[in-house]
Amino acid sequence: MVSGTTDATTCELNRYRYHCVGGASFHRIVMNQLKSLPNVRFIHEKAESISWNPQNTTVEVTLSNTEVVSSVYCFTSAPHESPEKLQQDRASSPFLQQFAGGIVAFDKPVFDADTLTLMDFKVDQHPGSVHFAYVLPHDANKALIEITAFTPELYSEAHFHKAFIRYVERIASTKNCGYRLLEPEQGVIPMHIGHHARKLNPHTFTLGTQSGMVKPSTGYAFFAMHQQARFYINELMAGGGTLRAYPAVHGRFRFYDALLLDILRVDPHQTISIFQTLFRNVNTDRVMEFLRESSSLPYEMLMFSKLPKKPFLKALWRHVFS
Repeated sequence: MVSGTTDATTCELNRYRYHCVGGASFHRIVMNQLKSLPNVRFIHEKAESISWNPQNTTVEVTLSNTEVVSSVYCFTSAPHESPEKLQQDRASSPFLQQFAGGIVAFDKPVFDADTLTLMDFKVDQHPGSVHFAYVLPHDANKALIEITAFTPELYSEAHFHKAFIRYVERIASTKNCGYRLLEPEQGVIPMHIGHHARKLNPHTFTLGTQSGMVKPSTGYAFFAMHQQARFYINELMAGGGTLRAYPAVHGRFRFYDALLLDILRVDPHQTISIFQTLFRNVNTDRVMEFLRESSSLPYEMLMFSKLPKKPFLKALWRHVFS
């Protein structure tokens, strides 16, 4: 469901399923599997540098305890850009996705357990940003509830706490019941377009956020990161030559991201009607296909024809001529 300031749109997923992967559980399962493998070693030290040794074609990682670890290949998710480059990327697309909330248990059934609220814009809005609530029910009594902001500047913890409590109490008031916050969470996701290096040297590859796996306009990342990891596993298993870098995202999707981020920058509240119209006028499976960047160009053009045209034309003009 996507809920605007005056109405709501409920959509159905047919070909796709929406999954919630708990970070702590996922980490525990993966770590337990890795710890059972005899060829896996955990080193709790800071990696000071990563260098390529062309003489013996190995990557050398120098640790903070002066130990040097060598390998044929290295995969890193650590930041590698200079402060100047990071500042340049930040200036070109300055928005952040900031969220806070947690799993909340209510004393009475208050949710339709089969309905996810992807965006509820019926929360307090603030100049220069867009706020919405996200609700993922676990059952009729319990849900993950988050207040999310697309914002150029970080809000305080108190700002999100106030908005979160107000939203939760609004839900509780529908059944006149109490509630408990079980597992709080918060985070910040960059919404930057900047260039991401896929290789740092002939045998060192970047992963995750550092290789551009976070979709700038939405913050979606898990599926892309999973696909990237699977690609490198298949490459390693195949053997027989130098590893290929994971293919870059098609440029047109970053172009679409740039247009939406430009609209956010100039008129952030305009994005509310864009998201409402998107889910009201376009098949939900097709929307999911587009958001995971696996849609076709003809359908993308059809989809954009069903959205408000004026903000995108203005953003296109600024993108081309500014």
